[in-house]
Amino acid sequence: MKRLFLTLLFCFSLTAAYAVVGVGVKYGKSSFDAGVTYSSVDCQSAIDKFYGFELLLEKDAEIDSLGVNIGLNMYEGGYGKFINIYHHYDKEDASVLSVPVSIYYKYKVSPLLQVYGGFGATPAYYSMNHISKIKVFPHILFGAEVRLLKYFALCAEANYNFNAKAQDQYEYIDLSGLSANLGARLYF
Repeated sequence: MKRLFLTLLFCFSLTAAYAVVGVGVKYGKSSFDAGVTYSSVDCQSAIDKFYGFELLLEKDAEIDSLGVNIGLNMYEGGYGKFINIYHHYDKEDASVLSVPVSIYYKYKVSPLLQVYGGFGATPAYYSMNHISKIKVFPHILFGAEVRLLKYFALCAEANYNFNAKAQDQYEYIDLSGLSANLGARLYF
C-alpha cells in the first residue's frame, strides 16, 4: 500500500505543472465470478455488471500525454445455490469495492479520437458471508475516447485483472479476467 501511494504521488508530481483534470462515470460488464469452494452444491454466479467513478489527471489533453486514473468501482450481486436435498434455490449476496489506480499513455489519432493503454494496481475489498478480505492485484487497460466537445468525451475501455481471487474454505469471489465499460468524462 505504501508503494502504491508513493507511485501515485510521483505521477501526480510529474504532471502537476501542466495538469488537466477530468472526472468520469462508467458502467460495464465484468468476468466477476462468485460461488462455493466445495463441489456438493450447484452454483450459478449472478454478478457480471459494475459501475464506477473516476478521477483523471493528464499532462495535456490536446496532445499525446501521460496520465493517471484513480477509480472507484462497485460490484454487487451474488450467486445462487441449488440445495439438492430440499430442492431449494438460495441466493447469497456478494460485493466488491475496488479502487483501481492506473498510469496510461494517451495517443491522439485525430482531433476527435484518442486511444490509450496502461497498467496499474487495484486494492479491492471483498465481502460475502464468510469472506471479508482486502487484496491488491495488477491490471492492464486499453481504451478509446471520442472528444465530442473540448471538455466532454465518451469512452470505451477494456481491463484485464490478474490474480484477483479471494477465497476461504467455503466461498470465493473472483474478479480475474476481462471487463469492459462505457463511460462519459468531463475535463476542466
